[in-house]
Amino acid sequence: MSVLGVFLLIAEIFLIPGFGIAGIAGMLVMGGSIWYSYMQIGEVAGNITLLISSLAFLIMVYLFVKSKMLNRFSLKKEIKSSVTNTVDSSIKEGDEGESISILNPMGSVLVNGYKVEAKSLEGFIDVNTRIIIEKVEKTVVIVKAVD
Repeated sequence: MSVLGVFLLIAEIFLIPGFGIAGIAGMLVMGGSIWYSYMQIGEVAGNITLLISSLAFLIMVYLFVKSKMLNRFSLKKEIKSSVTNTVDSSIKEGDEGESISILNPMGSVLVNGYKVEAKSLEGFIDVNTRIIIEKVEKTVVIVKAVD
């Protein structure tokens, strides 16, 4: 009976996503068989059942991990692309533009015809607010609202 519980727990851990019926059933079956051994057969039998159940579970996990079965579930494709999100070199400190999204503190601005990611020095800047570039970093410009 305890072996059935071990199989159900292994299936739940490695084959069935989430924690559901197989895992709960496995724990109940294992727990029930261990409880039955202690209560109906005796303390020695309970200890033996507990030991064998624990060892069976550990051995099955070890064998499953060592087998090539996990390779069927793993992602093997390597992502080699990247996103270059650099600020155009024509955008300089002191250039003016307009916010095209809310900056709270991050958002988008339009400067010299380029849409760039911006960070507000002052916190919240509303849409369609005139801004001035305070600092140009690699991927973002630091802006503040024009008074």
